[in-house]
Order: sequence, then C-alpha cells, then structure tokens
Amino acid sequence: MKKETLIAVILGIIAGIAIAVFIIKNSRDSSNKSADIILEQLTPTITIDTKKTEPLLIEEPDDGFVTEEESVTIKGTSQVNALIVLQTPQGEQILKTKNNSFTFDVDLLPGENKMKITSYSGKNIDARSLTVYSIQPE
Repeated sequence: MKKETLIAVILGIIAGIAIAVFIIKNSRDSSNKSADIILEQLTPTITIDTKKTEPLLIEEPDDGFVTEEESVTIKGTSQVNALIVLQTPQGEQILKTKNNSFTFDVDLLPGENKMKITSYSGKNIDARSLTVYSIQPE
C-alpha cells in the first residue's frame, strides 16, 4: 500500500471515532435533559393555605326561636369580605361583609319561617338553616 493511502485510512478511522464519541456524548446529555424535563413536569406542587377560615355562625336567634314579634334580627359572624345571602319565605337579602359580623332584619309571617343563610368567600361556601316561629296575637 502506498503511504498516502495508509495515512488517509488512519485519518478516516480517527475522524470516525471522534464523530462517534461526539454523537454518544450529545445523546447522553440530551437524554439526561429530557429526563430532567420529565421529572420537572411530574414533580407535584403542594400549596398550603395558612389563612384560617372562619365558619358561618348564627349568634341570634337560636334555631326554633318562638316570638310574638312581627320581625326578628339575625346576627352572626363569617369571614371578612364574604358575600352573605339570606333566603326567607318573603325573598332574599344579600350583604357583603366589611368585617366578620353581619346583621339582617327580617319580617316574619305568622307560623313557621324557614330561612337559609349562605356565606360565599372565595372558594369557600358555608350554609346554615334557621327556623323561627312567629305567634302573632290577634
């Protein structure tokens, strides 16, 4: 074999080995990167809301309250900036709280008056039922 041919074959083998090493190294790096991307996508994110949620509480009157009056005042507490909806046989009343307390004045029908109070605060919804009996003298 001629000297030039032998040099060309040796250079070809060296170039082939260099290209193979380069390809193997890059494929390992890219597979590691794709594995990292998959792990990042699969890693769950957990958030804990440290704010305390205050429940909807009816302070006055008690459930089953009996009165001779034609109206009653409902007092309670809920979260700040909650939307409070009071549903009665006469209709609805809606109130946005500025602090954690609320008050509704409700006209009563003679007999049983079933009411539902619902508090909406962000994703939190809380509801309570209340029954007031009105015994109006004739």
